Amino acid sequence: MPLLKRRPRVRLMLPKVVLPGERFQALVVLEAKREVEINSVKLELVGSESMHTGSGQGAAHRTYHLVRLRADLRGRGKLARGRHELPCNIELPQGLPPTYNGKSAGVSYELAVHVDIPWWPDVKARFEVNVGMRMPRYDDRPQVWVSSKGGPQGREAYIEAALPGLLLWPGGSLELNLALGNVSFNRYKRVEVALVCHERVMVGRRRGELVLDRYAWQLDSRDLHEGESTLVRLGVPDKLVPTLESSHFSVAWRLELRGVVSWGRDILIGGDVVMLPGEPPESARAPRYAAPSVGSERVQSIWREVGDEVGLELDGNRLVGTFAGHACDVRREHHGSDGIFLVGRLELAPLGIGLRVVTARGLGGYIGPQLGWGRWDRKHRVAARFDEQAVAYLSHLAPLASDELSHVEVDDESVALYLRDAGQRAAPLRTLCSLCGDVASALGEAREAIPAPPTHAETVDGWRQLASSLERAQLEVGPMALRGLVGGTPCEITTLWRDKGAPELTRLALLPAQAPGSSYHVTLVAAPGVVLDSNVPQLPRDVQPLLADLLADAIGFSIDARGLILDLDAPLSDPPQAHERLLALAKLYGRLRPGSGPFR
Repeated sequence: MPLLKRRPRVRLMLPKVVLPGERFQALVVLEAKREVEINSVKLELVGSESMHTGSGQGAAHRTYHLVRLRADLRGRGKLARGRHELPCNIELPQGLPPTYNGKSAGVSYELAVHVDIPWWPDVKARFEVNVGMRMPRYDDRPQVWVSSKGGPQGREAYIEAALPGLLLWPGGSLELNLALGNVSFNRYKRVEVALVCHERVMVGRRRGELVLDRYAWQLDSRDLHEGESTLVRLGVPDKLVPTLESSHFSVAWRLELRGVVSWGRDILIGGDVVMLPGEPPESARAPRYAAPSVGSERVQSIWREVGDEVGLELDGNRLVGTFAGHACDVRREHHGSDGIFLVGRLELAPLGIGLRVVTARGLGGYIGPQLGWGRWDRKHRVAARFDEQAVAYLSHLAPLASDELSHVEVDDESVALYLRDAGQRAAPLRTLCSLCGDVASALGEAREAIPAPPTHAETVDGWRQLASSLERAQLEVGPMALRGLVGGTPCEITTLWRDKGAPELTRLALLPAQAPGSSYHVTLVAAPGVVLDSNVPQLPRDVQPLLADLLADAIGFSIDARGLILDLDAPLSDPPQAHERLLALAKLYGRLRPGSGPFR
């Protein structure tokens, strides 16, 4: 070994964008020009939120930590000359805000690599992590804004606008119907439309607000006549900050319409809108509602009458209630050039099989499993983690193939039936409600028909034996998930799946009503071929032997606000042994007094 050591070079390979709630791989690359002795290689992810308000002596600054995750990638030993790749799978918690750089607030994430070299300066490197924003889903509805609730008053200037919805996205379009009142008594010069972005921060008890961006358009109002509705379509600029809501700051967008009156008082209407991070995919796009024709007395009475017949209740512009224990919602939706549809949606407990049934495009209906339903097969594309699970489930839902329906959409948590009709006649509405009831009645049997995944076919009996050892056990063989009680404490054994259908890991979770104190919170992730270290400073020394047995062949362990979580390889080779692990988790929980920690 040379007297003068040569520190290795550190690089990090990451996806361009990572999302909260998803796993991603960080690949640490060490390039050593000569052999060097090291104590350890550690990786730490830190996320923070900072904001400030005021200026000069009245300025206030504050930084909050959002997340801190650590992993040991390599232990003591010699790092041979050459290139070394140390992969680490990281799962960001749900609900983290995206990376953001505003005028008075910011959110940043970084990964720090620490190579500990004995008797020599360590290698420390930091890398930025770009955390993106999940596409949110909003229940978008038409909006009407007026300058006076009672309509035009006397000779006062009056303006009203109607929007099909409040969801906008960069590069999209803004559509609204605009009308002016009392045109004979007021000289309208123009109508100004503005999109305004506000950034609001809270530093301690101090609050601050400023305008980040403002985009304005001017509309010539000289050709607008009394009460005449005019369609206005405007292009939304590119590269806009999306609507954000964090613990200590927010970014909000507002749409304002100002009627500029000569020799009179201007009038202003508007409200908050939602700026999405980008154009939502069809699968995540909220339905666009048609203009509510159910406001008329005749149509409203039809909907109420049909609702009384089938056991649903009229709630505004929709029928709501339950069929066979499943929540049902029947409403009208406008699908642009495709027309207006009656839509019935049933909600169900998650299946966990990755099911997705959508309308096929082109030859898409010939891709994926077929159910032998002729026209239905050609019109729909079926996808799931395993084809046999999708076929077994859908085969028991024959009402989905009714000729009365235009198409259906099915996923793990819902079933949607589409019938092409404007919703102003009783017969089509009654037909849709009846089909929803038939599907709801068949859901229970369809769920029980789902077979176990092929990857777990040989261990199904072991899972059933494991279920028999728990109290109030509920086994779902489709996703290979088990819930129950161990010693009176809620627990879960779930299989986490990769995108291509391979099991990623088996997660054992003890979920007590009162989690251990925050001082005990810890996250351990094992790199390939590395055994988790049971020497955890946050935990009392007397639990180290118990923890060492618990972490044998484990690939992950954490204690957080949910409870105690242990990750094992999947599929489980001997499922009944998982009961012993759950008992060990319960014993460890008993040694950690809830609400306290080693530093309290």
